Formats: sequence, structure tokens, C-alpha cells
Amino acid sequence: MATCNLDNCNNACLEDENKCILHCEKNSWYKEPLIGMKIWEESEDKVNDFWNQLRVLINSFRRSFKCFIFNQIIFPKMENNSQNKFNFFDNILNLEFENEVVFNNCIFLDDADFSKIIFLKSLHIDKDTKFDGDVILNDAIIKGTFYFHSFNLNSLESNFKGSLWCKRTVFDGECRINNSNLKNIYLNNAEFKSISKFNNSSFNNLICLNTLFYDTVDFSQSTNNRIQLDYTVFIKYTNFQDVKFGKTLNLNTTTKSGEMNFLNIQSKDNSIGLVDIIENRETARIIKDSFEKQNNIIEANKYYAIEMIKREEELENEKKKNWFEWLVFKIHGISSNHSQDALLALFWIINFGFIGSLFDCFTKVDYVSDFITFHIPYFIGSIVMILAIIGVGDIIKEYKKTYKFFIMFGLYSIYVFNSEDYGLTDLANVINPFSIMTKGDTLNLGMLIFKVIIAYLMYQFIVSVRQNTRRK
Repeated sequence: MATCNLDNCNNACLEDENKCILHCEKNSWYKEPLIGMKIWEESEDKVNDFWNQLRVLINSFRRSFKCFIFNQIIFPKMENNSQNKFNFFDNILNLEFENEVVFNNCIFLDDADFSKIIFLKSLHIDKDTKFDGDVILNDAIIKGTFYFHSFNLNSLESNFKGSLWCKRTVFDGECRINNSNLKNIYLNNAEFKSISKFNNSSFNNLICLNTLFYDTVDFSQSTNNRIQLDYTVFIKYTNFQDVKFGKTLNLNTTTKSGEMNFLNIQSKDNSIGLVDIIENRETARIIKDSFEKQNNIIEANKYYAIEMIKREEELENEKKKNWFEWLVFKIHGISSNHSQDALLALFWIINFGFIGSLFDCFTKVDYVSDFITFHIPYFIGSIVMILAIIGVGDIIKEYKKTYKFFIMFGLYSIYVFNSEDYGLTDLANVINPFSIMTKGDTLNLGMLIFKVIIAYLMYQFIVSVRQNTRRK
């Protein structure tokens, strides 16, 4: 009888085939009425024969104490357990691979279920192995290293079309799910007792629920459409550097004992800012705290501002109850982006100075009648011009630098037209919060409020400059 034409395989060929039952094509074994839905009912006998033959191969590995190498095997669906058998094993009571297990250039045409199996050494799934369904490791234990990577990272179509399920899975050794293009990873009550690597990979969903990482975890340079870390514990160092997020990051129920690195995290969509991928105030606080522990004050200040913005969003829902705190946060944000934007504070200082100087210009008269007949038309005209400038500025405000320049130039033009103060001398005196002391003028309530506003904006300007230059 002819043997399989695959190297190092001495199994008998199937009828009208040049390969054995392990290596032969199995596209005729199933029907696929819908994409991803395979029906194997008409080939149950062939499926059972396949698994019986595979167990013969496994027992030969055991007798020779060799590494379990599954080379170019095409796997059908997993076998039903009606005969107290468990896919790879003769007896459901003995579900152990004693030596390293390697899947080399294999194809799984349906779900690959490794549930409850104990891998006493490494489990290595190479980059050329293809999975048409899910990979299930529920209640499995992997004592050695788990290699599950290099699934066509640079290709539009991944070798792995399903999801990786790890429920109550224990990884005693290093876990490497990096350099890969994977659809979904679901970790539920899993334990990672050694280093875990998810770096330089692309995930559609990375969902961790009640999962415990005892050692270093590396997510760096990965792209995640959605990452969820509910009730997940990180004992040691966790690296999120250069991670791109498709949806918001929420660390509200995440527990950490070691350091975390969030340097250069960003959104997959370049049009979405950093504040939009941070879901809540607690997440911003955790990231801010991580940078403070690393003495990275500039990055910490960035997330302090986001923390304040998220607090402001919380107060939006409570403004009837906490209206004064809401108002303080609004003013703080508008005036200087919570002490982070020195140019914004300077913008408001100059513009308030222009408006104050214009008001001063219109009221510098000797007689009330002069003001009525001469200054009111100019005053009203200036107000109309200011409103027009603000209106046009609102249209172009998405171009932030152009917007600020346009507003300032417009106010400057109105001010110079009315005051002829080309050197801005009056403007400097109005902005100077101590001019009352130096000039000896009287101070009315309106001027007092104006000086307090200018002093507040100057304080915000100084703090904003210091926030981006100070060191502990």
C-alpha cells in the first residue's frame, strides 16, 4: 500500500489520494451554507478516523520521549466526546502533553479546542499555522512558554480568522502573543505568572476580565480597536508606550501595584485628540500618577489637564447642584486650559486689555453731552465690529492659531482707530494690575473687577509657563 508522500510520514494513503488522513485536503468533508459556518455531519466517520490516527501519532511521540511536532496536519472539527475521549487523547482523565508541543504549518478548519489540557512544557504555534475558527484554551495549564505570534502582521488577511479564548487559563511560563495580527483575545479569570508580551501587534478586541498578571506585561507599539481591562490586576511593570487606541481607555476598575508606562499613547484616528481616548477622570489620574512617579512632569501635567476636563464633564451633569464649582472649572478651562496653555492665557490678557482700553477711551470726556453726541456712535460701532470679528472667528476657530491671531488683530485695529495709541501705551497701563498704585487714581467697582480679572489671567499665564518648565 502506498504511503503518504509527505516527508517523514509513513502512514498509508487514502483511496484516490497521495496523502494520509492526517495530511490530505478536507474541503470535501464539510458543507459551508454560510461563510464561517461549517457542517460536518456527512463526514463523522472520517473525523473519528482522523482523531484515532492522530492519537497513534501522539502515542509514538510519548514512547520515544520526543517533542510533539504536528507538521502540516490539516485538522477537521474537534471530535465529539461521547466515547469518553478528548480530541488529542484516548482517555479524558489523562490530558497531559509531557514534552514541548509544536504546530508547524498546520491548518485548523474549525475551532481548535485545547480546553483542560495540561502542557507540561512549551506550546509553540508558528506563524504559518492557519486557523479558520477560534482557539480555545479554557481551563488549560501551560507550564512552559506559550508562543502564539507572527500571524501576518503586515498582511491584510490574517492566518488567524477567529478569536483566542482563555477562561481560567494558567500561564506558568512566558506568554508571547506579539508581532501578530489577531482579531479578538478574551481573557477571563486567567493567570499570567511570568512575562507577557502583546507588543507590536494589532487587535480588534483585547478584553481582560478578572485577569491577574504577576510579572511584566508589554503592550507597546500595538494597535487596539478596543481594549478593556475590567477588574484586571497588574503586579509589576506594565508598558503601554506608543500604543494606538481605536476606542476609549478605561482604567477605572484596574488595579496596579507596579509602574506603568503610557508614553506617546495616541488614537488610531489622527483627527481624535488625546482627551477623547481617555474615558474618565480616574483613568487620567492613574496615567498622571504614573508619570509623576517617573518624574516626567511635562507628561504628568498634560494628563492633569485631561483630569480637570473630565471633572468638568462630570460637573456638567451636576451643575444645578454644584453650579459654583462648575463655573470655576469652566473659567479655569477657558482661560488657560487648566493652567496648561500659556499662550491662551496671554491671548485673553491682551484681548481684555484692548476691550478695557477701548472703554477707557470712550469715557475720557469732560462733559456728558460730548459723550452722548460723539462717543456713543463710535462705541456702538466698535461693539458691532467686535461682535463681527468674534462671529467670523467662530467660523475659523478650528484653525486655532489663525483664530487667535484674527481676533487679536481685529481688536488691535479697532483700538488703534479709536485711540491713535500706536505704541500701545494706554494698553500697557490698563493691563498693569498695579497701575492704580503707581498713578494714584481712584478705583471704582468696575475697575476693581477688571483688575482682578487681569491679575487672575496673569497668574494663569505664569503658572502655565511654570507647569511646562518646572522640575521636582
